[in-house]
Amino acid sequence: MLRNFQILTALLCAMAIAIPSHGQVPQTVSNDSAAQQTRAAEIAKRRALHVRGVADRKPSEAEALAIAALRALMSAPPERALPLLERTLKQSQSDLVKARALFVLGQIDTPAARSILLKNALELKGPLQLEAIRAVGIGGDTDSLKALTPIYTSGTAEQQDSVITALTIANAHALLAELALQTKNPDQREEIINRLAALGAVAQLRKLAAQGVTGVNLARAYAIAGDLESVLKIARSDPDPSARVEAIRSLGMLRSEQAKVELKTLYQSAKSADEKAAALSGLIIAGDEAAVLSLYRGTEVPTEKRELLRTLGIMGGDAALEAIDAALEGKQP
Repeated sequence: MLRNFQILTALLCAMAIAIPSHGQVPQTVSNDSAAQQTRAAEIAKRRALHVRGVADRKPSEAEALAIAALRALMSAPPERALPLLERTLKQSQSDLVKARALFVLGQIDTPAARSILLKNALELKGPLQLEAIRAVGIGGDTDSLKALTPIYTSGTAEQQDSVITALTIANAHALLAELALQTKNPDQREEIINRLAALGAVAQLRKLAAQGVTGVNLARAYAIAGDLESVLKIARSDPDPSARVEAIRSLGMLRSEQAKVELKTLYQSAKSADEKAAALSGLIIAGDEAAVLSLYRGTEVPTEKRELLRTLGIMGGDAALEAIDAALEGKQP
């Protein structure tokens, strides 16, 4: 039985996750280090190379004909398709054709097909192995996915990324969480947490936190996954100041009324300038011009009033223009 793969292939590689901004964020709000930006760029670059793989060129006429033949096999009975796919993988076909054979193999939901595909994922080398690993993810068989663990444990960065991608395609929350606990590489752990967030795997993210995984990326991941309760817990009580700041800022991503109320409260009760700036950033992200205007009206601290007015100007709504006009006239909006 062939799987419907259109939706699954959209998850071939989760995108790098960043907090959206509305207009220009005040300078005091942005505290991402150069090292974090460099690391994120490197991860994105590596991911882009992985997605392209062996298929990033136009096939020759002979290859196009072979690929069309392989595509036709997707409608054939598995017992007829498997021998032809196996033969294609063993012959001196180009990697482009073999990559298509691996993809088709991943659509066949039988034990024999899974066995052949896993064998190739474990034994092939180079770009074709990455294609095979990805095809295992498209197939989605739990036992086959678990069998990819040795590749992750001892593999190169590209192989590890391929395993993470396969688990993401398969929506394998528990296996992704296991890798996050297993890896010693903070960049890989961050990438896995981002994948879990994109999949909305709240239970697994909470499990990681309960087992000692911390960091600013976990706070952001909770927000992406829509877990207001966990974001607030970090924002209010995490011992790491940077985690608290990231959690406060990330509340804006939730855009719910409760999140907006909490952001305003956190701004007013902030224990540091960084927390106050993070709350303001969160309100910008949430687009809560009314809350910023309310804070502007409620403070008599000159520096704070100027910063809030500048923020209203950046947000650019009607209330902002009214506040700016009033300020120019020396009046209270």
